[in-house]
Parts: sequence; structure tokens; C-alpha cells
Amino acid sequence: MSSNNSFTLPPLDGQTSTKSTENPAPAQETTTTTTVTQMPAPVVDISGPSTKSYIFGGVILLVLAVLFFLAAQLLSNHLVKKKHKPSSANTAAIWLFFLLFDLAVIAVVGIFDAGLLSLLQLSIPLAVLAIVFAILLYISARK
Repeated sequence: MSSNNSFTLPPLDGQTSTKSTENPAPAQETTTTTTVTQMPAPVVDISGPSTKSYIFGGVILLVLAVLFFLAAQLLSNHLVKKKHKPSSANTAAIWLFFLLFDLAVIAVVGIFDAGLLSLLQLSIPLAVLAIVFAILLYISARK
């Protein structure tokens, strides 16, 4: 019983291998040369945002929080002038602040580190919170 020992490992990248195959006829021998070239790998930047980007994003969120607080107070004053109860007007103003701040967090994270926003563990809770805050704002403002 004869065994077929024609199995060989492939050549390493960039090397040339010589493979000889034996035909059933012992007088004929064929040699095949194979050249393997390696394609360059794409360049991927895995560094992510720098510390300055995070600080800049935090400063932007802080400034927006102050502006959203002022907008919430304006909403509260507007609702009181329209004969709403002050307690429900203040509650609506709080929900407006939370809604606007949540949307600002989504925007800032999307601008400075879009990879984080593509994570479902972060994007789904932020979206659900925005929807909940919008519903609570609507309920509080219509009273």
C-alpha cells in the first residue's frame, strides 16, 4: 500500500516555494513555483479622541447646561403667565432642562467620539431617556 505524501504547508508571506508533484509515471516529474505577495493592511487610527477633546466637550456641555437652565426658567415663567400652577410650570421646566441636556449629551458624544455613540449600551438608554423626558414635559406642561 503506497501513501500519497503530496500535502505541504503553504509558503510564508513574501517567500517563494517550490512544490514537486509526482505523477503515477515515475519517469515524469513536474516542478511548480508559486509566489505569494502580501497586500498592505489598511491603516486604522485607534487612538480615539484626545484628552483635550474630552475637556472641550465637557466645557461645551457646561455652557449648554447654563443656557438650558435659563431656557427652562423662561418656560416656567411663560407657563405661569398662561395661568398654569407654579408647581406644574416648574416641573415642566425641569423636564425641559433634562430633555435638552440629554439631547446635548447625544450631540456632543456624536461629534467628539462617534464610536461611543455606536455602542448600543450607550445610545439606547440616551434615546429612551430623551423620549421619557419629552413625554413627561408634555404631561407637565398641559396641566
